[in-house]
Amino acid sequence: PVWQFVTLAAPPETPQHLTALVEDTGIRLNWDASVNAVLYNVYRDTLEIVAPSPANLIGMTPIPTFLDATPVSTKANYVVTAQ
Repeated sequence: PVWQFVTLAAPPETPQHLTALVEDTGIRLNWDASVNAVLYNVYRDTLEIVAPSPANLIGMTPIPTFLDATPVSTKANYVVTAQ
């Protein structure tokens, strides 16, 4: 048999220090970059606890910032995950 060993990178850390700023063009989200992250998923929900799912995924970005240009008119909560 032929064996091949592949070194896998550690999974990305959970993004930390999420902040939201109101701008003229929407809600600007910023967070600390995660080690080993190549893409961030941004989720929004009107529920207090946001459970990441395809239904509330509002965008993806390779950098630790995102503009929610279509914010909801009620209170919204955000969660960012890294991949």
